[in-house]
Amino acid sequence: STVILNTDSQVVVRYADQRRDLDLLRGQALFEVAHDETRPFVVHADGRTVTALGTAFDVRVAADRFEVTLIEGKVEVADATPQPSALTPHGAEGTLNTVLSPGDQLIATVQAPTPVIRKTDPRRATSWRDGLLLFEGEDLARAVEEMNRYGGRRIELTDPGLGRLHISGAFKTGKPEAFLETLSWYLPIRVVDADEQRILVGQRG
Repeated sequence: STVILNTDSQVVVRYADQRRDLDLLRGQALFEVAHDETRPFVVHADGRTVTALGTAFDVRVAADRFEVTLIEGKVEVADATPQPSALTPHGAEGTLNTVLSPGDQLIATVQAPTPVIRKTDPRRATSWRDGLLLFEGEDLARAVEEMNRYGGRRIELTDPGLGRLHISGAFKTGKPEAFLETLSWYLPIRVVDADEQRILVGQRG
């Protein structure tokens, strides 16, 4: 089995004779799991467990969201400590117990803590391995947040309304200047100030 860590990520490996346990403490990781029925492979993250049987999947833990994207195979996502009020479509009352199919992405956020499942292109979730960020109709605020994860000068939007603009495209990580230059061709934005640490972006008049 292999684990590929994204930027600012930390995982703790706790292998034993009967189990393969890993704790994703923060960040994002892609797991490619060797099948072994006698030793379950379990990722613990954000109060949940992700159990795999010969599969590849991506897990992300952030301050405001939890994501699991299944690349291939099958995983089961469950609450590590079931809550009495939780209701899920694939489990008993009081537990989250959801089986994902390839292309499924499970998301829970601070604003919407009950997990939802949507279909996604797994290439988008794992494009960071190739130094790329892929966006399709993403809010600019969310895209800027993603770009800021990878170093370089930090982008800050001076007008909150700009964050609601939608963008699509492929952009190199760690290249905020190139990101903004491309966006300026089709969005009403401009750089209003910059220094060695940050780039302030405002409305183009």
